[in-house]
Amino acid sequence: MTDRQAPQGELHSIPALLVRNASRFGNRPAWREKEFGILILPR
Repeated sequence: MTDRQAPQGELHSIPALLVRNASRFGNRPAWREKEFGILILPR
């Protein structure tokens, strides 16, 4: 097995990614696409 290093500036773990996304997108509502069903938009 080879030991790979992440390029500079990239995150090394899922928790680091979650912390970055929370600070970057924390004030925006979550949005997901539905494959089936009715899409109800928030008012």
